[in-house]
Amino acid sequence: MTAMRCRIPLPLLWALMTWPAVAQVIPPAHLTIVAPVPPGTDSEKAHLLSLLLKGDIDAAISYWGVANLGKQTPAWLLALKTSYDARRQVAGQCQPVARDIHAAFTRFGGKPQFVELTARKGGQAAYIVFRNDKGRDLMVSDNGYHVAVRIEGFAYDAYTGAQGLP
Repeated sequence: MTAMRCRIPLPLLWALMTWPAVAQVIPPAHLTIVAPVPPGTDSEKAHLLSLLLKGDIDAAISYWGVANLGKQTPAWLLALKTSYDARRQVAGQCQPVARDIHAAFTRFGGKPQFVELTARKGGQAAYIVFRNDKGRDLMVSDNGYHVAVRIEGFAYDAYTGAQGLP
């Protein structure tokens, strides 16, 4: 028999384990019990930051909801999720995207830095292009200026995706 690992909030776990039909299907020995970390603690922030650094924004949003007893997800965390949408991969959107990414990492105790990229050719602004993982060139900037966020050796912007690039 293969062991099953899953993370279930304690109140839900209690409800599941006291329901006879479920208690027979999932024996307690095969569950990993994860208690939510109290809101605002350093442990909560560290865990959320680690989820963001791995690029797992959905897990960070879910964990935030559990740790904060189901309170509504804050706008700045939802803004981070939309920062990586293909709709944001448009020349001229880099500054608001970088601000959203920087704000989320900062709130969770990270120390992100803004990175400015400039491109000039013959004294004039040059285009900046990003080649995605499918080999397609995407226009990052038509004025020779782009802003990204760097944290722990990775760069993040709308083009890198939530996992960032080294």
